Amino acid sequence: MPCLTALLSQAYAPFEVIVVDNASTDASVVIAQSFAPRVCVIRNEYNLGFAAGNNVGLKVADGDIVILLNQDTVVQPGWLGAIIDTLADSTVGIVGCKALYPDGRGFQHAGGIVDPDCAFTRHIGWDEEDHGQYDASSEPDYVTGAAFAIHRHVLQKLSGLDERFHPAFFEEVDCCYRARRAGFRVVYQPRAVLYHHETASLPNDLQRGLTYHRNRIRFLLRHWSTQQFQSFANAESQGIQTDLLPDDLVARAHAYLENMLALPIIASQRRADATLGGALVQGEFRWLVETLQSLRQQAHARLLTLTSEQVPSTEIERGAEPSTNLVAQGEDDVQSFIRELQNRAILQEPRLRSNVPVLGRLIGGFRSFWISLVGRHYVVPILNQQSAFNAKMAESLRLQTDAHAYQVAMLCQEIARLHQTQADLRQGIATLKQQIDATERIQRILRADEAAIPQALQMLAESLQGSKERLG
Repeated sequence: MPCLTALLSQAYAPFEVIVVDNASTDASVVIAQSFAPRVCVIRNEYNLGFAAGNNVGLKVADGDIVILLNQDTVVQPGWLGAIIDTLADSTVGIVGCKALYPDGRGFQHAGGIVDPDCAFTRHIGWDEEDHGQYDASSEPDYVTGAAFAIHRHVLQKLSGLDERFHPAFFEEVDCCYRARRAGFRVVYQPRAVLYHHETASLPNDLQRGLTYHRNRIRFLLRHWSTQQFQSFANAESQGIQTDLLPDDLVARAHAYLENMLALPIIASQRRADATLGGALVQGEFRWLVETLQSLRQQAHARLLTLTSEQVPSTEIERGAEPSTNLVAQGEDDVQSFIRELQNRAILQEPRLRSNVPVLGRLIGGFRSFWISLVGRHYVVPILNQQSAFNAKMAESLRLQTDAHAYQVAMLCQEIARLHQTQADLRQGIATLKQQIDATERIQRILRADEAAIPQALQMLAESLQGSKERLG
């Protein structure tokens, strides 16, 4: 309600407000409908994600300028007018806003920066106090999708937001990069001020990490140059080796695999769309596949190292813990077997020989000549067809093995967590038993001698202090 109330109070006319409900389960629709007829409500049957959900509203909007606005924002007076004034310049295609935290702790966003090596994003001014240091307009790498204004003819050139950045992250970054390649400026306008509550839309940190890394890799594969690809590989490898969070390593490994499988589509898009990074040069596609595969293996190796360090070395209850080293060894064996299959995938024409003394070489040569004359045009196509089939099957097996390795890494991580939980439970049970023993001793003392109450209280205090120290 605060979002719509502030929006409808803007001193600018005319403008239309379209609320796209992405299959919400709260009272959002009822609240939005209470603002009718000034607000039009569109209800999606399913949660389509940020890009697809906004595209639904963009298709029915009538204005020459459209603004995407999150429901957890509260725009300030003059916000809309500042955006319209900025887009009056025909060279400007996209305008972003000055976003502040509602609790008064300062900046959330004054434009965004994309790391040129690995595409991690950073908000300019984040968590800084507002002393007017960002009160001049600028042209950052991107502006946040929480409040994102774009001219309709620019949007048409880009065919809307790319819905493959599902469910969120990097769709606005991608849009800004494409708009700039299409010849338009991306501008941060500090006079367009709003407060952003920044509510989370993904269920947990692991899900956020999976989505962020997948879309980050997809973005840079769409836009980076050959030189940037090499910098990305180096920076990413270093990031993996210094990463101490198992959830983040799992997310990275999953992102590498998903984008490796999607690379043929991305390569096709780069050839066909001038607003992307251009067609991949000769050999670059294969290099990217090998690089993503190498990074995935590095992430798995790092994850196995971390989990083996975190799992206790003692036996758990009746059985010993599973060995992650055996898992790694098993994966190496499977990878070696797959490489052997790939090496043997291409069938070769046999060389015909004869064991007949003296004349054997002549007989073998005659047989080869006869088969070449009679059956070569029939046999060779069959060999080629079988070789292609063998290669495809070997590649399919390799991809399935990659997916299996990812699942194994996830399982090892979960086992480590379970072991830690068991250790915590055993500690808690031991502490509880000590408290029960102390309580029973106190009861025996009280039953034996009511005059010993001070002694019982002293024992109780000592027991509680000991439990406090053991539990930290």
